[in-house]
Amino acid sequence: MTKIINNSECKRVRLLLLFPSLILLTVMCTKTVYEDSISGQQEIQIPTRATRLPDGSFREAHSTEESDIYFVVEDMPDFQGGGQIAFRDYITENLNYPENAIKKNIEGRVFVQFVVTAEGNVDDVKIVRGIDPLLDQEALRVTMASPKWTPGRQNGKPVSVVFTYPITFKMTESETP
Repeated sequence: MTKIINNSECKRVRLLLLFPSLILLTVMCTKTVYEDSISGQQEIQIPTRATRLPDGSFREAHSTEESDIYFVVEDMPDFQGGGQIAFRDYITENLNYPENAIKKNIEGRVFVQFVVTAEGNVDDVKIVRGIDPLLDQEALRVTMASPKWTPGRQNGKPVSVVFTYPITFKMTESETP
């Protein structure tokens, strides 16, 4: 006997399958970041939880109500039409390996958490697992400088969605002290 699955059951199953798929995609999309040349860097201080202002400066982020933020939605936020892969490419192209971190031989993976707001802005950026302040600050900087995203949607309405993203710092042989 064949059981007919109604539309709400299909949506529930899709959402249950989406979460493990997103975790797998994040792990697969983690790319080692290399910086071939270090020149003219300025170290800036970014708060641990930061929001970028329109003028490019940073301010301490204000927490958003937990109920206003989703982890999984029907239509996940999209970065420049390429999703997580395009975001990984953006990180790779814009990350600057701090010169002092190279001198100190510091490598590893920094986990950054941020919210893509209902307006498509990156907000409430924070380090959930860091390595060293030098690398943590650079991971915050490059994440905060992210261009707008296409916001996620739930029930046809744009909503805020939280992401946790790993950024790997690994020196090339030519950079190793």
